[in-house]
Amino acid sequence: MDGSNLLLGNIKVLLLANNNISDVCGLDCLYSLERLDLKYNRITNLCDVSGLAKLPDLMKLELKGNPLITKGERLCTCTFVVKFS
Repeated sequence: MDGSNLLLGNIKVLLLANNNISDVCGLDCLYSLERLDLKYNRITNLCDVSGLAKLPDLMKLELKGNPLITKGERLCTCTFVVKFS
């Protein structure tokens, strides 16, 4: 990365709902992030967001409305919000 994450280091809330996002790669560099809204996107695997667990200040991760897929078949639509304390 070119250091651009240093410019984004103070972001505390990021609202990305309804953006057809399927890849959250790079968001795990936003170390000050406290709330991340990824509702109604195209995230299909919870493993895709597992890197966000290392964010020290993340308190709320919203994944509602994302289609979860297991073994090539749609499993369910995500309906929960993860809150960390």
